[in-house]
Amino acid sequence: MSLVICSNIRDDIIYQRDAEYEAPYSFHNSLKQTLKIDPDSEVAVQSVKLSKSANIVVKESDQWFQFFGKDLKNGGTVDDGPYYPIQCNPSMPAGFPSKAVSMEDFVELIKKGMNIGMPHPDIYGNLDFSVSRDAATKAYQGFEVKSDYLLTKGSNNATDASFNSAGSWECTYANVTGRITIGSDASGPTFTKQAGDIDFAEGGVMISKTNETTKVPLSHMGGVMEMDVSGMATATTADGYQYQNDWQVGLCRSFSRDGTSSGNANADNGWIPYYNVNETTGMGGGGSNFESHYYDYVVTCEQVAGAGNRVLKVHQAVAAPNGAGGCLRELEYYGFGFTHTNRIDMSQKKNGGNGVDLRKIRFTLSNEILKISFIDGSNAEIVITDYTVDSTKGAVKKNLLAPVGQTRWNLYPKLCIIGQAPVGAAMQLTQFDGNLSLNTQANYGVYNADVNWYVRNEHRGLTAILRSLDRRDLYNYEIGINAAPTYIPDGLDSKDNFFENRVISYIFAPSTVQYQHTENANMAITLGFEETPVLTPATNGTAGTAPIVTYQSNGSPSLMTTASLFVRLDNFTQQSYNAGVGRPSKILYHLPRFDTSNRELGNGLYFEPTERTYIKLNNSETLYANTMDISIANDNEQLATDLVGKTIVVLHFRKASNVVKIDK
Repeated sequence: MSLVICSNIRDDIIYQRDAEYEAPYSFHNSLKQTLKIDPDSEVAVQSVKLSKSANIVVKESDQWFQFFGKDLKNGGTVDDGPYYPIQCNPSMPAGFPSKAVSMEDFVELIKKGMNIGMPHPDIYGNLDFSVSRDAATKAYQGFEVKSDYLLTKGSNNATDASFNSAGSWECTYANVTGRITIGSDASGPTFTKQAGDIDFAEGGVMISKTNETTKVPLSHMGGVMEMDVSGMATATTADGYQYQNDWQVGLCRSFSRDGTSSGNANADNGWIPYYNVNETTGMGGGGSNFESHYYDYVVTCEQVAGAGNRVLKVHQAVAAPNGAGGCLRELEYYGFGFTHTNRIDMSQKKNGGNGVDLRKIRFTLSNEILKISFIDGSNAEIVITDYTVDSTKGAVKKNLLAPVGQTRWNLYPKLCIIGQAPVGAAMQLTQFDGNLSLNTQANYGVYNADVNWYVRNEHRGLTAILRSLDRRDLYNYEIGINAAPTYIPDGLDSKDNFFENRVISYIFAPSTVQYQHTENANMAITLGFEETPVLTPATNGTAGTAPIVTYQSNGSPSLMTTASLFVRLDNFTQQSYNAGVGRPSKILYHLPRFDTSNRELGNGLYFEPTERTYIKLNNSETLYANTMDISIANDNEQLATDLVGKTIVVLHFRKASNVVKIDK
C-alpha cells in the first residue's frame, strides 16, 4: 500500500498560473525515486485540497449576435435586407479557450467583444457594457448594455499622411509594376501618368495596407469622396473641359490581398473571391479592359462599343446571372425623364456640343444611399444618380444604385488610368471623409479583421456568407429591373442626422424566426437577460440622448462557476467512462460541491471522501512510475481553470483484494 502526495507548486515559487505543467488544475510531478506498484493494484483519491476562485470563468465558446438593420419588433427578418447577424465572442487572449477573470476584466472582455461585433465605420468603439449598481447602496444589480454611434462624418483624410503619401497606395495588380506615380500635395495625393501606353494591369491604383494606423474608411454619415479629374482633360478652354482619355474613379470595399489566407486566387488582381469578370456588362467598349478592375461603385470615362465620343458610365457590383457570383453591371442613370436623357458626353465642350464642364467626381454616402455627382467649372454640383431624388421622378430598379450594405461597410478610393493619355495627365484625391476618432479604440486598418466584417469572414473561410449576402434579390438586377425596387434603402434623418430606421439589436439566445443564423447564442442567462434575450429599442430599450439606447438586465446573474469538479490521473492505466461526453476517461473522483467545512469558494478547500472508491489499474505486471500527471476537470472533461493557487491531491494505491487467479 502506498500514499502518494501530488501538488502543483511549493508556496514560495512564483509560477505561471496557466502553464499546464504547474497550474492548479493541471500539473506534472516527477519522482526522484521510481514508485513500484504491484500487479493487480487499484487506486483511489484519499483527499484533495484546493482553492477555488470567486472569479468568473469566461470561455471562447460564449457567444451572442449583434445585428444592424431595422427594428424587427413589428415584423420582417434579417434576410429581408443587406445585413447579416454578426457573431460575437468575449475578446479572449490568444491561446486561452477559457479563463478565470475578475468582474472588471469580464466586463472589459464582453465590451471589446461587442465593439468587434459591430465594425461599422461610424459605430465601432461606441458600444458600452458595464455593471449596473443600485444608485444608493451600490449593490450589484446585473449589467447595462448601451448603444451609441457617431453623428458626424469626421474630417477630410485626403491630407492625412495615411492617404497623402506614395506608400499609402499600390498597384491594383500586385504582381506588376504600376506606371502611375503618386505624389503628395497640400490638397491631397496626386496620381500622374508616366510615359508610354499603359495597359489595364499597370494603370490601376488602390489603397494599400501600409501607414494604416489612421486609414479609416468612408463615413456613412454623409461622408464625401471627391476626385479632381480635371488633369485628365485633353482640351481646356473658356468653353469647358474635354475628355478623350480612358479613366475610372470609384469606391471599393477593402478585402484581404493575401490569396493564401483568404482563399482568393484573384486577390492580387484586386478582386473579391467571387467576382465573375465574364459577366460584367457595358464596360470596356473601347478595348480598355476596364472590366478587369473590381469596384463596388465606379464612374468610367470611355467610348461606347469602341467608337464615338467618350461618355460617362456608372457601374455597380451586383449578383451575376445564373448564380455565378458577382459582376459589374452598368447603371442606366439616364433616360427616365429626369436630369439626363442619355449617357453624359465627355468629349464635347460645354458650349460646343452636348457635353458638360466636368471638373470633379463626387461620391456622398448617407447610411445606405450613395449619391454620385460631378462638380462643374462654376463649382456647382450636378447629380448623376441619387436614389432619394430619382426614385420620386420615375426611376426604376435599373436606374438606381443598390444600397450600401454590410459587405460594403468599409469603402476606400480606387482609380485607373489606361491607354495613351499624355505624360502628366493626372487626378487628385481632394476629399475623403472618415472618423479618425475610431482609432482611439483600435487600429482601424484596411485589412484588420477586428474592424472589417468582410475581411473577418474571408479569414474564417466564410466566403459563402459574403456571397449569399451579395446575391440577395436587392442586388439581383435580373429581377424586377423595370419596376420600383422592393427594398427601399434609407438615408439619414434630415433633422438630426441619425441613421434612418436603423438600430443595433443584440441576440443573447437563439431567435430563429426573425433573427435567423443565431442558433448558437448562449449568453442570456450569463448576462441576466433570460426574460428578454433579444434587445431592440422598440422592445426593451430606454432612449437617452439620441442616438443612445440602454438596456438593463432582468436580474443579477450569478457568474461564479458551479460546475462539478473531477480529479483525473492522466498517465496511468485505469479507465472509467464519462457517458456525458461518450468516451473513456481517467476520472478517479467527483468532488462534492461543498468541502468538509461547508465552503464552496475560497482558499484551502478540503475534501476527504468518507468511503474511498477504488479503480483498478488493470496491471497484470508490476508498474514502475516516474511521473504523476494530475488534472482537475469539469463534467465535460475541460480543465477547471477557475482554480487558483496550490492544489494537493493525495492518492492511495493498494493491491486489489478481490483478484482471482486461475492457473493454466
